[in-house]
Amino acid sequence: MILGRNSQCWCGSGLKYKNCHEAFDEKIEEYKRHGYKVPGHNLIKTPEQIEKIKKSAVINRACLDHVAKNIRAGISTQEIDDWVSKITKDMGGIPATLLVVFRRKQIDNVPASLEREMDRKRKK
Repeated sequence: MILGRNSQCWCGSGLKYKNCHEAFDEKIEEYKRHGYKVPGHNLIKTPEQIEKIKKSAVINRACLDHVAKNIRAGISTQEIDDWVSKITKDMGGIPATLLVVFRRKQIDNVPASLEREMDRKRKK
């Protein structure tokens, strides 16, 4: 899509293209001409999207900090999932269930309690 300098910018900012992304797009085209792989416009985020990403990062950090402080041998993945879900909800996020897939060849020294839990789940 080729825009005129006075057209509204493709990003939705409401600014004219020449005052918004024209210089950026020209720089990207220069990199393309030199053989570099460059991102498309769909990877560029709006300020609103960036704020949501920042909020998500704060929630993720809180979840990881809590897990790091409380993890120990014998903790089930369900317990971890419950911690993450509660913290996420408490901070205004939308939790997603953890999906943990274990492959025996990739895990050394699997604790006996975890092995029992994995065996029990396989039998269901």
